[in-house]
Amino acid sequence: MRLENVTVVIPYYQDHARLMTIMDQPLLERFKQVILIDDASIEQPAVPVVRDAVEEFGGDVRLFRVIVNYGFNAHGCRNLGAREANTEWLLFLDVDCEPTHEFIDALQKEIEECPDDQFVLCNLMGGDPGNIFAVRRWDFWRAGGYDEELRGYHMGDKIFRERLDSLVTPRLMETQLPINRTGRKIVTDDTVFLTEYPDDDTCIQRSQKHIQPILEMIQERNRDQSQWKHIPNANFTYDEVVAP
Repeated sequence: MRLENVTVVIPYYQDHARLMTIMDQPLLERFKQVILIDDASIEQPAVPVVRDAVEEFGGDVRLFRVIVNYGFNAHGCRNLGAREANTEWLLFLDVDCEPTHEFIDALQKEIEECPDDQFVLCNLMGGDPGNIFAVRRWDFWRAGGYDEELRGYHMGDKIFRERLDSLVTPRLMETQLPINRTGRKIVTDDTVFLTEYPDDDTCIQRSQKHIQPILEMIQERNRDQSQWKHIPNANFTYDEVVAP
């Protein structure tokens, strides 16, 4: 059965093999809409993969491409996907997730039974993954969306979740979502400017001291709910590369 009220949002950078894997999953036949955002990959390997998947499975699949490489802009990509979605619910996945029919069946039940004051937290390796969840689009924007000022840093999920969790309560699924990578080790190096990925398990970024004023601004903003509606979203140049 198709989840007609759910859009899947997947940021993506470079990882062609995992992109092919996730696009070969039940996503296209089970969800109303899939939005993939290429975060300024050096090449554009997503284009043939998406077109092949649409030709095989059909469905409403959209592919956007961020024009400028900011080093790491997944938070902005998620905001873009949320802004372009046309369903009540958003499901945020990463390219290393492998949603099975069993997981999607369990997710559908969770969404159908989810009270208005809760959202659904996917279960990765038995716990809270931080950034893999299903939420009503209204609640996502009530929480302001992600903080795009944190481009280049893998730290925005915790800050966004502070706002979201203050509005709606997370309910953790029992069924686990399979993944094919357990995360990256973050290494700080002040000689790098853009985020670097030297291998499949490592991320290199500058230390947080370089954005201390931005962090202080965001933390102050988190304490004032009236400011959340003014958080910039999709504040960068992008193109729609593949449209349904």
